[in-house]
Amino acid sequence: QMCIRDSPKPQNPKTPKQRTTIKTPYQSRKIIKLMKSTEEIEKAAKSMEELAPALDSLLSTPYDSLEKSMSHKDFAALNLNLAYTLNVLYYNLLKSKGKIPEEHEVHKEMQLINTAFKKYEQTVKEKKKPSTGLDVPAARRMIEANLAPNKQV
Repeated sequence: QMCIRDSPKPQNPKTPKQRTTIKTPYQSRKIIKLMKSTEEIEKAAKSMEELAPALDSLLSTPYDSLEKSMSHKDFAALNLNLAYTLNVLYYNLLKSKGKIPEEHEVHKEMQLINTAFKKYEQTVKEKKKPSTGLDVPAARRMIEANLAPNKQV
């Protein structure tokens, strides 16, 4: 007869030999979610690789020469887009480190940039309507200036 001490010990179900390969629906969803997040990370890395040369060329150009070579409208758009891009990159960095970006100053800065961008878009969309009336004083000045050398008229 066997006593209790001599009985074979039950094996721990968590040992590698006894792990089952059958996935529950919860485990399958978790694996799919991880696969999707891995794909998203790979897409983000690819986007970063494409963004790096553009930012390098932009940031290597002196700021003053950029300002002089562009119209005010284009320069404002460049500044807004550059500010937004840099803040999004920092936002994603915080997220990747497990921090909550909404509690960081970068979130407030992004809201300010979004507000400024909306104002910019409104300004660009508002086209000056050509005046249909005649500016009489300006017309008189132009006529007098052109007729002044010709005293016969």
